[in-house]
Amino acid sequence: MRWSRVRISSRPFIFTKVVKIAKKKDETKHFLVPKHVKLTEKERNQLLDDYKVRLEDLPRISMKDPAINHMDLTPEDIIRVVRKSQTSGEAVFYRRIVK
Repeated sequence: MRWSRVRISSRPFIFTKVVKIAKKKDETKHFLVPKHVKLTEKERNQLLDDYKVRLEDLPRISMKDPAINHMDLTPEDIIRVVRKSQTSGEAVFYRRIVK
């Protein structure tokens, strides 16, 4: 986050600029961000076989998503998203990576 304040002095063409640059925070540590895990090749094949779906049938998530941009991912990888749920304790979702 960036903000700046520019004050114009009484003398012409003299500017005073104060800039505060916020530190980059790790978005993955926020309590609202669910856990993201990359599936192994074996887990991926088992998921597709168990649910009898194709890779294209899975919902998408962008490689640029702040929650996963720190991971070493390639397009067509699958991510397991584990969210906390009040009713079931944990809810598991799967997403395929797209550019």
